[in-house]
Amino acid sequence: MRKKKTGTIFPVLLTLSPLMDETGGPVAVATSSKKISSLKRLVREKEERIKELEDALNEAKTLRSILPICSFCKKVRDETGYWEHADVYIRRHTKADVSHGICPECIKRHYAEALKSMLKKIG
Repeated sequence: MRKKKTGTIFPVLLTLSPLMDETGGPVAVATSSKKISSLKRLVREKEERIKELEDALNEAKTLRSILPICSFCKKVRDETGYWEHADVYIRRHTKADVSHGICPECIKRHYAEALKSMLKKIG
């Protein structure tokens, strides 16, 4: 610990080095100190940069992949050649979960009669 002129005490990194005489015996100890706060800041910044680089690498791996998908049934071919539903593939290979719905175009294409019937009832 060191004390500032203001009387505030702060932690330091203390390095001790023995000084030897010509016979190899210890004569004195030399010391040096460095504020720990700057070291803590540097360690924190380093950890933040490592996290940013890991995230960027993961994103780059995801973006560079080409996903073979069937033009008709939308199944995805995995690395072993097996074709599986896209939602299953996504769940197995990412942290994402999948929800299902029907887009407006598919409702019109596949449920045209039901849509007309519902619209008549509404108004």
